[in-house]
Amino acid sequence: MNTSTEGWTTLIPHRRPMCLIDDVERWSKQEIVCTTLSHRRHDHPLRDGDRLHAAQAIEYAAQVIAIHAGLRGRRHGKPGRAGLLVALRHARLLCRPLHTLEAPLTIRAHCIAAGDREAAYDAQVGCGGEMILVGRLVVIQD
Repeated sequence: MNTSTEGWTTLIPHRRPMCLIDDVERWSKQEIVCTTLSHRRHDHPLRDGDRLHAAQAIEYAAQVIAIHAGLRGRRHGKPGRAGLLVALRHARLLCRPLHTLEAPLTIRAHCIAAGDREAAYDAQVGCGGEMILVGRLVVIQD
């Protein structure tokens, strides 16, 4: 299921150009998979000069988690809530700078635990079979 941006962009606090995700490919109660080519944009808001460091993959994972939380909330009739990334654990960056990658990024997040205000996700950011980021992100919602 490909979900157009019209269906989820109001669920997260970011707008273009800071909204980095192009498409929600599929999602379920526990998992979400998104894609984007925003790392190829020359006007990318997180660029450092002409470089987009691999560490920016953390922001991609965080945005996908925010989208997932918003979609889950909507399914249960709850309004979207702002969230804050409070921990990144067991993280590994395994790639060259993002701006050098030609193919779309694929961002996956799997919810491993969720409470009323907090959630933990195992996340992966990859590109054409190359893993860029793996790690566990913990978020708290207002």
